Amino acid sequence: PSMPYCSGADLILKSLPKRVDRVIVITGYKGELIREYFGNSFGDISVEYRQQDINDSEMKGTWPALCLAKDTLLEKQSTSFLLLNADDIFDKDCLEKLVESRNGILIGEVESLNAAKRFGVVVVEDGKMKEIEEKPDNPKSTTVSVGAYVFENSILSEDNPDKRSN
Repeated sequence: PSMPYCSGADLILKSLPKRVDRVIVITGYKGELIREYFGNSFGDISVEYRQQDINDSEMKGTWPALCLAKDTLLEKQSTSFLLLNADDIFDKDCLEKLVESRNGILIGEVESLNAAKRFGVVVVEDGKMKEIEEKPDNPKSTTVSVGAYVFENSILSEDNPDKRSN
């Protein structure tokens, strides 16, 4: 049987912690299909959309996508937000624990340094993420990001000296 176009997105939204009441979906290619499929809500969750210009090399990547949602995230009363990559499916319990942390990243291990080349490789020291390098030619570890993050809103501030492009 065929699956609906957005079935993976369905699974992601179903795995969200109960405290999530609003989702901002950053779309690119065929974003109108996603808008048509979900509309303005998914159950009790309000859904908003921002369009990322995937033909503009300056707009590719996670940071430019996040900047499209910046104003909405900063007007919200909460002090942190959950960022999920749309090409991963997450365990609800893991996301609940991540959201409780208020500032964190879900990580996993891959079988080899060669396999790590396909991911964002994470360097952890003393239980804290010190570095993340996207798809490196020479990975420093087999610890990788699985595409789920919680950040404090301050990462979006103009005067944040630690923000990095992409």
